[in-house]
Amino acid sequence: MRLANRKSLFTGMHRSGTSVVSNLACYACKKVLLDDPVWAVQSPTAAFENSNDISEFLRYDAWKVPRLAPFADRVLSFYEDSAVVWILRDPLDVYSSILERYRIFPKTSMLQFPELGISEGRREEVFSEAFKRYADALIELLSRFPDRVFVVVYEDFFRQKTEFIREVCEEFLGWNISRCITDVQNIQYGPIRHKASNVKGPGRKYCDLDMETHKKLCDIEKLYEDIVDIAGSKIKTKSPS
Repeated sequence: MRLANRKSLFTGMHRSGTSVVSNLACYACKKVLLDDPVWAVQSPTAAFENSNDISEFLRYDAWKVPRLAPFADRVLSFYEDSAVVWILRDPLDVYSSILERYRIFPKTSMLQFPELGISEGRREEVFSEAFKRYADALIELLSRFPDRVFVVVYEDFFRQKTEFIREVCEEFLGWNISRCITDVQNIQYGPIRHKASNVKGPGRKYCDLDMETHKKLCDIEKLYEDIVDIAGSKIKTKSPS
């Protein structure tokens, strides 16, 4: 039996592509998205601990909250009709995107929370620790809730946006696509940078990061590849019978 109209948490590490995936999915299906509420940064667990924030959560069809990724198991336990769409992206591209945000907004509030992967000192070390925490959370989530988690590998999504939106919405969440999405492939979120590679495409790490940084982060690059292998059967997951 195909599940119908599940609420969904779109999550993953910050700067992984959660905005584009969640916005395109909700646009295609005319769903109402709660996009990074203010309380989520400082008190992410309020989504299942604070009555006011719980009420706000329930008013929406979908929630885009990267900060909730380490607590996604608690979201699934608390909201029984929910599912998780986890966006997984090459960590060096994520790091490159985080550094860009820091350069543009040097006083970003993310600096208050090193668990998000950004710090003014020990940058590569702090980011590695953060990525490993998110990786552990995803692996645990897949083992506990295999039928309620859809892993979107950003590198694959970027090349086939329309296909992935159909799989996420129709086959996994049970949402009906009610808008034409043939033009989705060319939609871009965020500013376009004048670089050889597309700002939102795979491989920006080759333009933005030097070889020394690549070497410092090689362990989490391998971890990313291992997680893609672990989640491989989940990437094309269909709704359970």
